[in-house]
Amino acid sequence: YKDMVSVADKRNILTKDAYFFFSDIMSNQWFSDNDIYGYTDLPFDMKFAFITLACQCKNLGGGENCCQNDRAQLNVDGANGKEVSQAQTDYLNDICSLTYSTIGSD
Repeated sequence: YKDMVSVADKRNILTKDAYFFFSDIMSNQWFSDNDIYGYTDLPFDMKFAFITLACQCKNLGGGENCCQNDRAQLNVDGANGKEVSQAQTDYLNDICSLTYSTIGSD
């Protein structure tokens, strides 16, 4: 989870831009090495993964429109070691696993 913490803001939030940095770290800088320098440049699959993860906010107590437009973000509370609910821990694991699987092994 340390990579999440390194790019999250003070509220433990990953914005779209922070998700790009997180993804770039997880890809061993493959994105930036291939002239992809921000969220808008990410491949469709990576953007879809972010929105899919962001829309889990509904299951974590967010409102019906919690993942629309500028409200799309990932709450990484607990990534810093703070005790959180099992649902939040599962969400952190989902962020890692979906991001990793979407990046792939290439």
